[in-house]
Amino acid sequence: MAGHRRRACVFIVVKVHSGIPIIAEAFRKESDALRRYRTLSRGINIDYDEVDVFESPIK
Repeated sequence: MAGHRRRACVFIVVKVHSGIPIIAEAFRKESDALRRYRTLSRGINIDYDEVDVFESPIK
């Protein structure tokens, strides 16, 4: 499609410890965000902690 461009976005990695967000980091590249996600996911208590990646458009 001529003139069709993908919207710019950032990927946000958030780590929550016992219900409290303790880390939020933004990345331009999804691969960088996923690498950080894997690093932060090591050793978390799966009953109380969580790490996730969110995609957000840049306006």
